[in-house]
Amino acid sequence: MATITEVMGKNFALKNAVKRINGVSVTVKTYLDTDNYSEIVNTIANSCFDENGAYRPEYREIARRYVIIKYMTDIDLGDMGVSEVFKCTQGSAWFASIATDVTKLPVWAEIEQAVDEAINYKNLTRKTSFDDLCVVLSEFAEKMGDTKALDEIAEKMANLDDKAVVKAIIEKPVKKAKVKNK
Repeated sequence: MATITEVMGKNFALKNAVKRINGVSVTVKTYLDTDNYSEIVNTIANSCFDENGAYRPEYREIARRYVIIKYMTDIDLGDMGVSEVFKCTQGSAWFASIATDVTKLPVWAEIEQAVDEAINYKNLTRKTSFDDLCVVLSEFAEKMGDTKALDEIAEKMANLDDKAVVKAIIEKPVKKAKVKNK
């Protein structure tokens, strides 16, 4: 039976790349420990959702640039936030050089795949306004006793677009209120 050392080879060593950018040596990490790998995936995936839980795909690139600098290099960001990192990396040759090296790494392809899976999972399991409406209707039905009519309504509503239902529920009271105020 082969050992891991034999398979990896006698001269195998995890080595990071060092490159000169604007006269400064920058280390580009070519491998990650499990904690940093998980932090990168979670940072990007979680950043793709706003405070209301809505999916915002445009946030992915913003978070991606941040994690490339924060986790894949030895560049000290100090107290620079995500927004500032995004601004200073736009159209810059120094960031393009780093990003090109990082995105060619086998581990980066694995990160992107894990981020996609995390986003898909969050989208599938996220609760919507329609889900909340269904819970309220279900609780109401339990209190009523004869639920045959409500079961028929719920069955018909299951095929409806949740955004359209919520919009219809919200817009009618708003339109009536505007008419009364005139």
